[in-house]
Amino acid sequence: MPNVWGVGGSREGKYKRHSVDRDVEEFVGWPTLTKIFEAAYAKSKIFGSFTVCLFKEGSRVSEALQSRREMFKVEDDFIWVNKLPVCKRYGKVDSWIEERREKPHNILAKLYAWNEEKKVWQRKRWETERIELYRIPFPIHLKEPFSLELWRWISTTEGLLFPSPYTDKSYSKQWAYHNLIEVGEQLGMELYNHWFRAQRASQLGEDYDYDPFDFRNYFRWEKMEMCLKYVKRSKALADKMRGKW
Repeated sequence: MPNVWGVGGSREGKYKRHSVDRDVEEFVGWPTLTKIFEAAYAKSKIFGSFTVCLFKEGSRVSEALQSRREMFKVEDDFIWVNKLPVCKRYGKVDSWIEERREKPHNILAKLYAWNEEKKVWQRKRWETERIELYRIPFPIHLKEPFSLELWRWISTTEGLLFPSPYTDKSYSKQWAYHNLIEVGEQLGMELYNHWFRAQRASQLGEDYDYDPFDFRNYFRWEKMEMCLKYVKRSKALADKMRGKW
């Protein structure tokens, strides 16, 4: 896999930090999403299905790659997703203060502070462990664009939805990032994993009038501030006022 990130990468310039606060003001709309999905399917059926899954789940890349056939079932007009793992959740088990006599010069140097009394450079350190956490069951409407295509792909799989042909694991995050970048460049857009997550949240607010508690249940977000962002981005609040006066 070629290096595409940062200095020395195959693309000009340094790595640009992504920000959904900057990049996602509102739902981009189904016509634009359709162009993205069609371009992804043009690369390969498995990558197209992965891109749709990434959006529909509103998940991180690593979470979508862990999706398995047994997590999905159809009831009425919905695909229900059960026990999708939540990555990036850790609990602190220990903490300590690291001390150095000499001033650090590595990439973490800015994390150290000088202690005049002890005459040492100090940095607070933590030992963490991954918390096993799953999202509560959540629905994907079958009548949304590309939901049926996703279900057809799911129905053909056993175990992992996106298995690598080279290992017994799923495709890698690098595979996903690399292909997302190429599709984005083809369409003149900047695509990345959290962009799809933010777009899904914005779409749920706009199409279904989700409120902050709906977002918390759907994504298992802990911070209410995160939920409020997507209510603001959607038109749900104004839509609820229409026709009342």
